[in-house]
Amino acid sequence: MNDRELLELAAKAAGLDSAAEMYGWCESGALLDRNDPPEVWNPLTDDADALRLAVALGLSLVPYPIYGNPKHSVIAKRYDHARYLRDEAEEPQIEEVQVYGGDPYAATRRAITRAAAEIGRQMT
Repeated sequence: MNDRELLELAAKAAGLDSAAEMYGWCESGALLDRNDPPEVWNPLTDDADALRLAVALGLSLVPYPIYGNPKHSVIAKRYDHARYLRDEAEEPQIEEVQVYGGDPYAATRRAITRAAAEIGRQMT
């Protein structure tokens, strides 16, 4: 899946797909949002967009390994709380692991966007 597809599915999960229809996508692949004037929305490159996306979707972020050093990747998770509380599921509903590759911030943004894209994909 390329970055544009990730962003489209993440936007769907965040409820921004109507903004995409209204304003469209930039040449860079980012979504123009509903603000007046429209601003670029790209959680792959913008920390604030990624954090807002994680909060909106109820994602938790965990550096990995959890107890060891140095950390080398990040996990973005979203639990199915209803099933979890009934002890029907011990595993998260969504889990995306992203290796740092030298930039833990970029990896964290990508893990958030990938988890959001999976949520958007499941909405179809």
